[in-house]
Amino acid sequence: MILPLRWQVTGLRAFSLGRSTPESHHWAVVSALSEDGVMIRSPLSLSRLALIALFGIAMTLVSCASGSTSRQPVDPHADSTTTTQGSPARPAQAFQARVTRVVDGDTFIASADGRDDIRVRLIGVNAPEIAHFGQTVQCFGLEATQVLKNLIVGKTVSAAYETGGRTDKYGRDLWDVWLGDGRFVQAELVGSGAARARAYRPQTQFASFLMLVQSRAQRQDVGLWSQCTAENR
Repeated sequence: MILPLRWQVTGLRAFSLGRSTPESHHWAVVSALSEDGVMIRSPLSLSRLALIALFGIAMTLVSCASGSTSRQPVDPHADSTTTTQGSPARPAQAFQARVTRVVDGDTFIASADGRDDIRVRLIGVNAPEIAHFGQTVQCFGLEATQVLKNLIVGKTVSAAYETGGRTDKYGRDLWDVWLGDGRFVQAELVGSGAARARAYRPQTQFASFLMLVQSRAQRQDVGLWSQCTAENR
């Protein structure tokens, strides 16, 4: 007999089956209260009871360990941030690019395929603005910019276009970007709270994936989700 985890053990009484058996003095009566209030009493061998107790202790330790992770705002000066959501695979048509400068939390300058000074807008994310083009700096804008700098500046990355067009209305190239170790840059930004997931049609290949990453960032209360009010996000 294995007791459901949601039952409450209310009593324990040892008894003997008799000295003529090898299992004498190794049984107990377990009284348990089920979640619907029904009192259950049943004999249970002490060896099996010990296994159940050890299982319960192990489950409690796992629960405590998973709940003890501290929720800290992202450090924009860290070398990198890592999402636990995994990364989509780089497509076969991905190409190499060298990042020379970051403009803000979702835009940068790169060179690729013999082209220099390509202004690139990351697909599927929207980072807080910094003070340029007549706009005032938004909450977490400077921190988000620093996060992207730490991730890609001076590095060779893999990039790919999506179907639906290669540039936006401002003439910026629209790229999905992966780091050399395979991490998806947009997921790194969203997962650390440095950017919000935002689908811009028709380039929505990873929109659902990024929304899942954002949900995790919100639950962990990281980055802009902890530093900015709802009105300023």
